[in-house]
Amino acid sequence: MQIKLVRFFKRLFVYFFHALSKKKMFNHLKILFSSPAPGPAIRVIKNRKDISKAVFNCVDSNTVLGIYCPAIADGLLLVGIESISTDGFEPIVTMRPYDLNGILLQRNQIAMSEIRSVCVFDSVYENPLFKKEQAVNA
Repeated sequence: MQIKLVRFFKRLFVYFFHALSKKKMFNHLKILFSSPAPGPAIRVIKNRKDISKAVFNCVDSNTVLGIYCPAIADGLLLVGIESISTDGFEPIVTMRPYDLNGILLQRNQIAMSEIRSVCVFDSVYENPLFKKEQAVNA
C-alpha cells in the first residue's frame, strides 16, 4: 500500500513539475491539500421529530431522501416519497416503487417508527426507468 502511495505522489510530482513552474506547482499542491472536499457535507438525521420533518419536506418538494431502515435493506436507500398516510396511530410512509438505481423495492410502505435515520438531498426524484429509456432512445 505504501509503495502505491509513493508511486502516486511521484507521478503527481512529475506531472506538476513538467506542467508548471515550481512556484505554481507548490501553490497548486498547497491548495490541493488544504482545501476541504468539494460539495456539501452529508448530514445524517436521527432525531424522530427531524426525521418526520424531512420526510414531509421530501413529499412537498419531490426530492430524493436517503433512508436507513433495517426492515427493508442493510444500507441507505435513495428513494422518493410518494405520500404519507395516517392510518390509525402511526404515520405510514409510501415510497416510490423504485430506488435511484432502478431496483424495485420489496416493500414500499413502512411505518415512520421503522426509519432509523435519513439524509436529505437537494436533487429532484426522477423515475430511473424513464431515465434509462430516454438514454436508450437518444
